[in-house]
Amino acid sequence: MSLGYIFNEGKAAEAAAYLLSLNNGRMPYLKLIKLLYISDRRALTKYHASITTSSYYSMKYGPVTSEILDRIRHPEDFPENGYWNTAISREDYDVCLKKKFEPYFLSEAEREILSAVDRKYKKVEKFTMADITHSFPEWKNPGDSSCPISIEDILQATIKDNSERQEAINDIRLSVHLQSLGSRGY
Repeated sequence: MSLGYIFNEGKAAEAAAYLLSLNNGRMPYLKLIKLLYISDRRALTKYHASITTSSYYSMKYGPVTSEILDRIRHPEDFPENGYWNTAISREDYDVCLKKKFEPYFLSEAEREILSAVDRKYKKVEKFTMADITHSFPEWKNPGDSSCPISIEDILQATIKDNSERQEAINDIRLSVHLQSLGSRGY
């Protein structure tokens, strides 16, 4: 059974808003998607946890955070007063911060990862970001469609030691289980 978090729109919107706040409130949405994916990849490897709780897919321009991409491309399909549409808007190929970023969902460690990824790729152009993510072993060229990338695929690519990787998988499995219990109101 593949690992997967229950998507937390508030946390994903906050992660995106945080990155936007580090970039004068605006950036190309392709770049934002790549920064969020790379941040999640680092968090899964280092802390055995996802920042965005999104699912991942290989697409033409590299790996994406699926539920976030859906909200960017089709904001009208989601509640106007939801976390995403309250915090973020799309203008052509850019995403923009609608209101001042106030941390609520993100931990300090998650903000540090997001900041480090932003610093590393600050001057990198959006299509170069796609090229960079094409080099990730978990990305498979899907042609004109998309295919899922599992958390296990990411860990296989980023943690070479089998026992460390199994420890990460066990930690994430527990985290996902606890998240599912919380979503049921227990």
